[in-house]
Amino acid sequence: TKNIQLYTCDPLGAGLDTFNLTNQYGCDSIIYLTTTYSGIYQETNTALICGVGTDYADTLTVVSGPCDSLFITQYHYAALDTTWLTGTTCQAGQAGTFTQVLPGQSGCDSTIITTITLLQGDTTQVNDVTCVKADEQSDTLILQNQFGCDSMVILTIAYVGIDTQYVQKNSCDPAQVGVVIQSIPGTFCDTIRVTETTWVPFTESRDTITLCMASGPGSDTLVLAAQSGCDSLVINIYRYTDLQIDLAVTKESCAGDADGEIQVLTTDGGDPPYSYRLDGGAWQQTGTFTGLPPGLYTLGIKDKNDCLLQADGQIIEAGSILTLDAGPDRTEQLGEVINLSAQATTQLAEVQWTATDPLGCKTCLQSALGPLTVSQTVVVTVISLDGCPGQDELTVTVEERLTIYIPNSFSPNGDGINDIFTVYSNKEGLIVRNLDIFDRWGNALYDQKDLPVHDPTVGWNGTFRGDIMDPGVYVYVIKIELADGSQRYYKGDVTIIR
Repeated sequence: TKNIQLYTCDPLGAGLDTFNLTNQYGCDSIIYLTTTYSGIYQETNTALICGVGTDYADTLTVVSGPCDSLFITQYHYAALDTTWLTGTTCQAGQAGTFTQVLPGQSGCDSTIITTITLLQGDTTQVNDVTCVKADEQSDTLILQNQFGCDSMVILTIAYVGIDTQYVQKNSCDPAQVGVVIQSIPGTFCDTIRVTETTWVPFTESRDTITLCMASGPGSDTLVLAAQSGCDSLVINIYRYTDLQIDLAVTKESCAGDADGEIQVLTTDGGDPPYSYRLDGGAWQQTGTFTGLPPGLYTLGIKDKNDCLLQADGQIIEAGSILTLDAGPDRTEQLGEVINLSAQATTQLAEVQWTATDPLGCKTCLQSALGPLTVSQTVVVTVISLDGCPGQDELTVTVEERLTIYIPNSFSPNGDGINDIFTVYSNKEGLIVRNLDIFDRWGNALYDQKDLPVHDPTVGWNGTFRGDIMDPGVYVYVIKIELADGSQRYYKGDVTIIR
């Protein structure tokens, strides 16, 4: 037997059910199922909101257990209570806006806002002046104004005293000399004016004026009115000065040296010290200007009175131009003696040759060099009669002497010795442009072009059209082109020996 308890939210589902069953062992089993109606829970509440709005209700359904629960809340608005109050005060510390919050009977607060306005005090400043020292004063009175606040009156009476003026004057009239006292009415007090008049006598002055010119009037007299109104006599005495100089101009020594010079030898007239400048440059105390290139210059001179003399057209002449030519570079043969010659555009005081090989005359414009052993640079250095130096050089390239060897006989017998007539040389790069052979009657037997030199395998083999020529004398004409492109011609005879 077993009891089972269940719950339901449906009233029709409540009751007791009995079940008769057989268990696994074959015995009877009874189950009692009791279903109880639990019902729905509902709760209603009321809430107050402080402010302005429309009342409303809020429903909340809570699902918990076998049945739902229902909560209903009714919301009601209660208006706020605010009161505004005003007032005034004469005390600055009591002025302002004050807020007080009090609880109301409905549970909402009630606000009281009080504004206190400060009433201004009344202050009056009264100023006056007096010409009597005893009446000078300063006082303050405290009164009550229309608002019930204090009112302040400040009274100030200042002593201004009597104004005294002192005036000094000059006069050319003795009758006006003295002191005069006047009383002048003023706005508050009188003004005392004291005028003192002094006699100013007639004045005379003499001035000496220096003029930068040769001559002119000796003096001048001026009658002027002075500031005081009296006549003033000014006498000017004129002193004349005329600057004069003696110059020495030195030309440039040699072309390009820029060593010309302008020198002031003497300066007369004016008042020392003197200053000098060249072409508007800076002033200097010395009258010597050095290191000047050729050209046209202007010399300025002034004295302490700033009297100026300008000497235009001072010419620095150009120095001597020395042009030296030792001749062109040369190519010569080994062992030769060559002539040297230098050309100069002016007369010379000194000549000096320098070279590797011996020189015939080291101090002559014309000299000899050799015998030549090596290539070298030859330098000639000179000095002109004006002392101007000059130098030039030339390069002498020394080559081994060219040797051309043409045999005067050969034996074309096929033994491999001296079988070919050809040209030999001690230089490379030579070409036999033409090799022509003739018999004694002028008949052409052999004509060949562009043969190499020093090759015993090429040349005339002593035949003509395949026939062996007889022993005898034959004539040759040969044209050889050297390595530099120049050509040389050779004519002679050669003998065939059998």
